[in-house]
Amino acid sequence: MTARTQLSNLTDTYDALPYPGHPFPQSHPGRMAAQAVLRGLAPPAVETARVLELGCGDGGNLVPMALGLPRATFLGIDRNEAALVRARELAAALELTNIEFRGGDLESLERPGRFDYVVAHGLYSWIAPRAREDLLAVAHGALTQDGLLYLSYNTKPGGHLRQVVRELMQFAAREATDADEIVARARHAVKLVARAQQPGDVYGAFLDDYLTRVLERSDAHLFHDDLETFNDAVYVTEIVDHAARHGLRFLAEADLHESSMGNLPPGTADALDELEPRTEVEQEQALDFLRLRMYRQTLFTLDGAEQPQIPDPRNVDALHAYASLRPSDPHATLHDESLVEFADRHGARLSTDHPAVKLALAQLAGAWPGPVRITDLTEASDDANALRQAVLGGHAAGLVALTTHAPRIATAPGDKPRASPLARAQAAAGADEVTNLKHERIPVAEDMGKGLIALLDGTRDREALRRAMRDGGAGAVPGIAASLARLADLGLLVGEQR
Repeated sequence: MTARTQLSNLTDTYDALPYPGHPFPQSHPGRMAAQAVLRGLAPPAVETARVLELGCGDGGNLVPMALGLPRATFLGIDRNEAALVRARELAAALELTNIEFRGGDLESLERPGRFDYVVAHGLYSWIAPRAREDLLAVAHGALTQDGLLYLSYNTKPGGHLRQVVRELMQFAAREATDADEIVARARHAVKLVARAQQPGDVYGAFLDDYLTRVLERSDAHLFHDDLETFNDAVYVTEIVDHAARHGLRFLAEADLHESSMGNLPPGTADALDELEPRTEVEQEQALDFLRLRMYRQTLFTLDGAEQPQIPDPRNVDALHAYASLRPSDPHATLHDESLVEFADRHGARLSTDHPAVKLALAQLAGAWPGPVRITDLTEASDDANALRQAVLGGHAAGLVALTTHAPRIATAPGDKPRASPLARAQAAAGADEVTNLKHERIPVAEDMGKGLIALLDGTRDREALRRAMRDGGAGAVPGIAASLARLADLGLLVGEQR
């Protein structure tokens, strides 16, 4: 008996081992809309949009959206009632009135209405083939004329590598009878294979990095992402064709940096050209072969919607930008044509000698972690066109994030700092991750950090926070100011109303 059969025998794998929900930044309507704007489209206004998530789980992705977009409306649909109970409880605890959760199966789902943004994260590859047809049919029927669909899925050719490890784990867990035992046997098998490889083994070199990543996953992620009954990778050309049969058209990869229009290394770009792709989708497929890609997040529109163009620097004026790039030398001169190196908080670097670009990057850094309206940059610039090119280039390189929505984020802690109600609730519950105001997952390893976040309701100054932390058993609490500055840098503190 295979692990696939064993999982099939479980009444509901998500009851056997609950899957915690998380925010996925590229699925946020503001990030989706930005990709459409770059291509000359006019997507629905995010602030008043109707948003549907299919396979919403416990609301970990949808609830933060509803909290940050109070005038928009949200509907989450999932077949697992236990997850929906948790989602409703979280929404009620946050006093959200703009979100609803419904139970439903794709194969028998009644039409949920019309929506400007439809999200299906972690669904397509992990459901039965018949349900994939239903997923795309439901998405097509739900989208408004200018709406956008976000779809994530496992891809080939990297999916072949994933399948090798999946089949190894299935073999090791073939006699297991419950979720915990399946996960334990699967983990042990991966460790055995990793240890068995000798220096220079082709198998080991091929699998080493992926085996490490598998072992770093939580039990729930390993169980559901790798060992679910269905886990089928597809070529991007296949999913584009499949979507087309349901009246959906490829728009773009949800992250420009991850696409063939991203900032590719010269060798990759040259190889891509030599493969002679005739269309953008063929470019994406060729890139997947060059990168052995395993996973994609792709945006689709209705087939009858306006025809998208390639990303145009002139379109960035309608967007907001985030970037943490700062001069490596804090004394660098920005107003002349001297070459200045900028580095972001993750160590990525770029250099420029253009004064307008240097000044704009400095302005973005000064607003970090909050966003800046790009028109504020271009209207004050001596060379707006160069600035637009730099913003789009930085976005293609993964150094500048673009969105149509600008949340209120504090650039520094105020006298009485406040974290979002969601982050406070997550920290108070002891979660190892909280959701920031940019729809990102932020690890919080220490109990002290969780305790501090839970206290940031905007009623306490620094001395009151120290007292509350001591009363909570933290003992002496040095470095409150540094801790608050760190939380601000991570986008966890709410800014003032504009």
